[in-house]
Amino acid sequence: MNQKQRDLLVKMLQGRAKVLERELDKQFPKKRGYRIQDIQEYASDFVAKLCRSLTKTLESLASKQTKLDQEQKQLDSKWDEFEKAVESYEGQLMTSKRIAVNKLSTAMDNAIVEIQFAEDVEVAKAILGSLPSLDQLIE
Repeated sequence: MNQKQRDLLVKMLQGRAKVLERELDKQFPKKRGYRIQDIQEYASDFVAKLCRSLTKTLESLASKQTKLDQEQKQLDSKWDEFEKAVESYEGQLMTSKRIAVNKLSTAMDNAIVEIQFAEDVEVAKAILGSLPSLDQLIE
């Protein structure tokens, strides 16, 4: 049981104690001649009901905690799968970028050779304009 659950249980017990106090005041108004045994029996019955109620509440909380733990394991598993998928995608993307950079480098080397043999500036500009962009090569 974690601290939050303990705090909740303490608040519930405090609330139940106040309810018991009010019930005792209703059942046994002050300044009347009641036997202590009657009051003790009533309080004992009330506490027994309280214990049964708290037991059910604790069982319910334990069940919910078990379900939450199972859901957390599933979420952790899905998160691990997601991280692996991202790593795989990043690896593929880096490979694609390396290939694209190599293609662009080759295209630029070829363009440099063509420009060296170009007859005028307009032909050189056309050769440079025909080079693909890195983004085009990645796609």
